[in-house]
Amino acid sequence: MTDGVKRIVDVIKDMDILTKLNISGNNLQEYDGEIVRDLIEESRSLKELRCSHNCFRETGGIAIGDAIGWNDSLELLDLSWNHLRREGATAICAALAINSGLKEVNVSWNGFYIHGSKELAKTLDKNKTLQVLDLSANRINKECLTHIMKGLKTNKTLRVLKLADNPITAVGALYVLRELVEMKESGIRELDLGEQSVEPEFLVVLEKLKEDRDIEVRFGAVLGQDVESKDQEQELMDENPVVVLMEFGKLLGLRLVDLFAMMDKDGSKTLTPMEIRKGLLEANIPLSEKALDALVNKLDADGDGEIDYAELIAGQQSHRRKITKTIMMSREQKVDMEETEVGRVRSKLKKLMANQGKSKIRVKSGISLLQGKTATVVEPSQKPAPTEEGSAPALPKLNLKKGSLLKAIA
Repeated sequence: MTDGVKRIVDVIKDMDILTKLNISGNNLQEYDGEIVRDLIEESRSLKELRCSHNCFRETGGIAIGDAIGWNDSLELLDLSWNHLRREGATAICAALAINSGLKEVNVSWNGFYIHGSKELAKTLDKNKTLQVLDLSANRINKECLTHIMKGLKTNKTLRVLKLADNPITAVGALYVLRELVEMKESGIRELDLGEQSVEPEFLVVLEKLKEDRDIEVRFGAVLGQDVESKDQEQELMDENPVVVLMEFGKLLGLRLVDLFAMMDKDGSKTLTPMEIRKGLLEANIPLSEKALDALVNKLDADGDGEIDYAELIAGQQSHRRKITKTIMMSREQKVDMEETEVGRVRSKLKKLMANQGKSKIRVKSGISLLQGKTATVVEPSQKPAPTEEGSAPALPKLNLKKGSLLKAIA
């Protein structure tokens, strides 16, 4: 696929009119970083560049870093899942220190570790434009955090910092919060610690932080407090995902078609997995984002990636028949409703919603949806890049085809 990507990139450079380009998942290797470097150096119109799920490693990272530093047109750069580590990671950070255009950078699922964190401290101290930085899954531990927070002390522009899926521990999470309390001029308004468990003291410090500024913090279970909720959430994930969605809508006082319309933001009368996920988050479904991803992924079926109104209504009718049958069974055979599928799901949702109502601090991060035309170069037979230390294989893509709702219910 490298030759194909190179030819496309050459055309794009010559035309220089494209504003968004996606070359993710094309098995680009270390020396293919030169292709991306040339593109960044010669393009003046490109605003968003996504190169996720390739394999640039150290050599490719160095090449790309050479170009990033002097480019002032790019506003979004996604280099996630690229095995960037050591010199490759430090080269990217060094480039960001002098870049004056990028507003959002995603380097999640790489291996920045100590080397990248030390260089990142210098970056945060100097950079004045970056607003969103995703460092999820980069082997960042407590020692790494000390370097990153040192750089943040003088940074006033970064607003979103994502540190999910890192081994920061409950001690590290508390350390980050305490440091933010002391940073009176920090611009951080969203901190994502993923499912990192925290100590009860974390909540106390968070309350103090929220008194000083408007900030959203995502975190996992409070040690010694949230175990029951986590167990209930896991049990709900074992249930039929379609029944979960339908019963959640009923608890909100919405017909399924109303829930659909609420999630169908673009009015296309079809839903994508992203719209489902975003809509349920906005509806305040009582699930962590990790659990929500699992719920949506259980609807996976190869197809066109969309669900339309007709399919949804058919699914609703099937669900109603199942409820009617359940009620009849409960009357005739004296079956406990809570022991049936519908009853179990409804009961678990009610408990989770009650626990969610009691929490006044924990918030879930939203989803950024970028609008506009995007050129995407995809290899149909692409395979996830091989794993290595500091990396992980690509997650399967979700496709929801017509009939998948009925199939899930059956």
